[in-house]
Amino acid sequence: MLTIVRHSYRDDGENSEKYSGTRNNNCPLSEKGKEYAAVKARELIKVLNSPLKQIYTSPFLRTRQTADVFADIHEKAYGNRPLISNLMELAEGQDNYKPNFSDELKNDLLKNGISYPESFDNIKKRCNDAIIIGTNHMALDNNVLFVTHGIICNTLIQNIFPEYKFYGIKKPEDYVPKCCDLSVFKLDLFKWSLVYSDTPEVTNISLK
Repeated sequence: MLTIVRHSYRDDGENSEKYSGTRNNNCPLSEKGKEYAAVKARELIKVLNSPLKQIYTSPFLRTRQTADVFADIHEKAYGNRPLISNLMELAEGQDNYKPNFSDELKNDLLKNGISYPESFDNIKKRCNDAIIIGTNHMALDNNVLFVTHGIICNTLIQNIFPEYKFYGIKKPEDYVPKCCDLSVFKLDLFKWSLVYSDTPEVTNISLK
């Protein structure tokens, strides 16, 4: 199965006074964020009912920390720690995005063809590439987890369910998954189906 999850609560949202009112695009998780990620990781264990083998994460700090929490919880449950790999295709991206983070991360993104602002067509292409990577692991009977950002979650889901309304920028009809919202999919005979989702809009599409 393939699970898509948005990162947990970021520290500059929970403790903005530490950041002098400046939004830090590569800030860590808050303590609440780490605790909530653990709650959602335990929920995922119940949904999958089998070990998680591979975690792919955006290279941003908050997604990597969310991935670490999920890996820790799965290791406690099954005795084996899932492999965690950075996947640039899952990096944050928006056509109106203004980056505010380290030059090292910016350079890594640029090396992989990701610059800001980024066209939505490019975002869709790299999300499609990520789905291909995920399904290749699923073919080996592995559970795969993607840890990423709101706009990337939406684009990945639209790749699986084209009927899902999402246009690449925030419009009134667009829904952005909440922190640590889970969506779990399975692929049988080249057809995707929804196993579980915290996102009502995704559930509604799957029922049509």
